[in-house]
Parts: sequence; C-alpha cells; structure tokens
Amino acid sequence: MGDKNSDNKRQKNTGANKPQPFLKALVSMIGYGGYAAINAVRFPYFTIKKKAMRNREINASKELAFPLNGQSTGVLKDMRIGSRSFAGSGCGAIATFNALSMAGMKPDMVDIVDFYERKGLVCNAALGVNPAAVKNYLAKKGLTWKCYKGKQDWDACLGDSQAAIMLYFWVSPKGMGAHYVSMEKCPKGIRVYNVYGNRDTAYEFEDIQAFLESGNYKKVVSMFVIDRDVQ
Repeated sequence: MGDKNSDNKRQKNTGANKPQPFLKALVSMIGYGGYAAINAVRFPYFTIKKKAMRNREINASKELAFPLNGQSTGVLKDMRIGSRSFAGSGCGAIATFNALSMAGMKPDMVDIVDFYERKGLVCNAALGVNPAAVKNYLAKKGLTWKCYKGKQDWDACLGDSQAAIMLYFWVSPKGMGAHYVSMEKCPKGIRVYNVYGNRDTAYEFEDIQAFLESGNYKKVVSMFVIDRDVQ
C-alpha cells in the first residue's frame, strides 16, 4: 500500500536525503553492542538527583494518554528526563510508554523516567537512553518479550498480537543521531508512533522495511518485541 502520509513518501535515500558515505558507513558498523558500550558514560545518579526530583514534579503534573506522538509538541515538550527536555531526549521514555500501553498495561511516565534516570541515561540523557536499560525495564514489569539485534527480517520479528520498541541510528546530509519509536501491526501494514518530534501523529506503512526506507537512512540497533496481554 505504501505509507498513507503525503509528507512522508517512501524513499531510498536519494537526492536531498542521501547521507554522506562516511556517516552511513559509520552507523552501519555500530550495533547494539557498540551503543551499549557507551553506557560507561552513565554518570552516577547522585550527579542528577536534584534535577531528577524536579523532573518528577514536572512530569507528575502532566496528564498523558496513549498514543504519545510529537515529543516537541504539546505537554510532552515541557517534560524532563535527566538534564534534558523530552523535546531533545524523550523518545526512549515515550516509546516505552506507548509500547506498554499496547501491551495492555497502564504505564506511569514518572516511573519510566525515574528508572531510566537511575539505570540507563547516557551522559545524563544528552545521548538518550541505553537499550540495555529498556531491556531491564521490560523485565522489571514482568512482560514477555524478546530482543532482536544484528541483521534480521524485521517484519518477521513482529507478530499480529505483539508491540515493539525499535532503536535505530539515522543519518541525513546534515548529521546523524539515534531515535526510539514504538510500533504495532494494523489491518493494512504497521503503525509507527512518534516518528517525528514536531508532528503529533502516528504514521502507517506497508511494512517495517518500508518505514526503514522512508526519509533519512536508518540502521536498526535493536528491536524489543513484546507480547500483548490478550484476554
């Protein structure tokens, strides 16, 4: 079907979206292990404890409901994690909230942020949330899940009764970064949440591969596939 959004056409990283070969090669070499290794840059919790307590007050005052999209919009942009705002570094917490909601839980964003601040921020969230911390949080919540990394058929990893958190590197002609999204299957493909920070909407694609080929070059770091609580 292709994606349903006219401003996000399926592309193969040509023209304006073609990344610099060096950056593309760099992110293609870095996988889950390489990203997890920078967890050594995780500063002790006491260095951000005062900020974390203030973050808790700010985040607790916000009313959130699934689905969360557009981390730079609405109430999300003013929320905090570590030393950063959600606008800059909230994608990991947002993806966790959305995925837990899809799995039949009622997630608490304050609890999610608190866990990541204690166990998984990289450079106090300047470089986001470590994927190892996502794994640990899912284990803490007692969910049934599996982590996929390396070269995978990503579409085959996601079943009809499952939700997923995906971390990928992106590269554009202007730079590079990492981003978390959450996703689920829908009647005609997949639905991906919080694709763009400035757009409060979810996006639908023919399949995961179509999503990965849209917009900037993307290299998957890891994908956490969670079984839904089917009643």
